[in-house]
Amino acid sequence: MLQFVGSWFYTQAMETDSTKNLLEDICKTFPEVRPLIERLDPHMTTEHMEAFATATTKELGQINPARGVAYLTYMSEKLRIATVERRKFIDVYYVENLFWQASPVAIKQGWKLVPENLKSLYLAFHGKPPQAKK
Repeated sequence: MLQFVGSWFYTQAMETDSTKNLLEDICKTFPEVRPLIERLDPHMTTEHMEAFATATTKELGQINPARGVAYLTYMSEKLRIATVERRKFIDVYYVENLFWQASPVAIKQGWKLVPENLKSLYLAFHGKPPQAKK
């Protein structure tokens, strides 16, 4: 029993480090995102990833959505090479939050720009493409 508990804590600690490393890499790759993440509780990595999803959605609604596309491309590649645990983290806290309260413009021009691996996770959770609120 103690061995199981010990390895469980070890696994959780390793995943926390992995998640923090991912978030730090996001901030290094996209320095404009760092202020969004740094204003949040440093222990709430889930909120950090949700903030990155919100930033992605916002950028997809811009006249030039190139920055949003860069965020999506980056996350698509991270998902492609992810461990099972990191994949769950990306799915639940990034993909499921894409297009949350998005503008109709962000949805219309952004959805077609989402890479297939991210799109399939989104559809698996939401059951349909994003819809503009009426």
